[in-house]
Amino acid sequence: MATNTIPGSPSLTGTAAALAPRRLIAAGIFTSRTPDAPAPVAPSLNAHLRAALGLRHLPAPRPEIDETDTRRCVWSVRELDAVHARTGGTVTARKAERTITDGSPYTVIEVTVTVDVPNVGTVEMFTDWEPATELYGLALPVIRALATGAAR
Repeated sequence: MATNTIPGSPSLTGTAAALAPRRLIAAGIFTSRTPDAPAPVAPSLNAHLRAALGLRHLPAPRPEIDETDTRRCVWSVRELDAVHARTGGTVTARKAERTITDGSPYTVIEVTVTVDVPNVGTVEMFTDWEPATELYGLALPVIRALATGAAR
């Protein structure tokens, strides 16, 4: 049986070297030292607010709807009620005028829960509430707190 060999290479047939797997190790890739752990990163204000208010998601502030780092809008009066149930705070309301995309104005009630968050300060969570279309809101504790003037 003919074998093909590379000229100038030693024959490894029948030796332990022929049976051992060959490993190619690039210099510097595999080292025994452990990498330095990165310094702990302080949580962002957004992450701190999410944790303190019990929210899963809190997008960055949107100035076009009057949001700031410490004044945030939630989706509905139900979500605001959940924040109020977890954190307490003072509930207030005011009439606000909004505009739709064609520029037509409409009036809503802006309900706000004001909470003191440790290491942050005073935080306002607000939402628009239209009682005519969201009748269930009248049964929520956050709206009842408005009616009685109660603060938790």
